[in-house]
Amino acid sequence: MDPLTSLSAMPKGWLLNSVLAPHADAFVAHLKRDRYSPTTVRKYLASLAHLARWMTQCCLPLRLLDEREVERFLVRHVPHCDCPRPVICTRSDLRAACAHLLDVLRERQVIAGRPQEVGHIAVTTVISALRAYFRYRTSCGDRVHGLLGVIAKPAHWSLAA
Repeated sequence: MDPLTSLSAMPKGWLLNSVLAPHADAFVAHLKRDRYSPTTVRKYLASLAHLARWMTQCCLPLRLLDEREVERFLVRHVPHCDCPRPVICTRSDLRAACAHLLDVLRERQVIAGRPQEVGHIAVTTVISALRAYFRYRTSCGDRVHGLLGVIAKPAHWSLAA
């Protein structure tokens, strides 16, 4: 059975009348490709419908959807949700469904790629370069020596006991 047809009328309407509608089939295909059970696919599709309703209410364009907006949905909307039932309000299901949606939208190049985390080595390299630059400016006669003291070294948590 097609998961979209198994949705209740109201959530199906939220999804089909939203900016997420053109991506619903790709979302379902992504979940099926990853071998999610039909029950989980239906639950995640219902979660997607809830997100679609919220995005429509907030007038959030699809291109601006990212982890930060998903977090805003989960933290600000879901705890005080008064959306008509049936609606998925389980944060873990909503979070998982939204993560899959973001993956699908990135695969289809609808939204920007995932922000890259800056590693410890990259931060240490930048700090080292800043310190060297300030030492150079000091040797040129500029009064930047005091700035050297405010550049903190990043914590190296893997060495913590």
